[in-house]
Amino acid sequence: MTTHTKEVAKKESKDTRLEAEALPKVPAHSTYHEEADAIYVDIDLPGVRKEDVNLHLEGNILLLEGKSIPPSYEGFRILDASFAPCVYYRKFELGKDIDRNNIKAELKEGVLQLSLPKEEKTMRQIEVSKA
Repeated sequence: MTTHTKEVAKKESKDTRLEAEALPKVPAHSTYHEEADAIYVDIDLPGVRKEDVNLHLEGNILLLEGKSIPPSYEGFRILDASFAPCVYYRKFELGKDIDRNNIKAELKEGVLQLSLPKEEKTMRQIEVSKA
């Protein structure tokens, strides 16, 4: 790594990412709809990059956090910004019929699209034995 590359990497690590603990938390807006096979959720995450999304499942609670940090440009001064750095968050309680092993998420144009598939209901025959 050259000296110039090291300096650029050092500046990027200092300037472009803020600590999540220091950012205000803002509830993320969402819309959802249910179909026979799944529940679909769209969550607005403006300014959030894929690597800044944290989505995890704890029991039946799905937790979302996404850091929104506007880019900084060396040598320029920001005159106006429509949003400030923040951490978007949402917490969803999943129903018993959601297949937790097949949840899918895709970040597309500032919207996180969740697919929460329902478990297939199967009928099982129970054998009755003689006493």
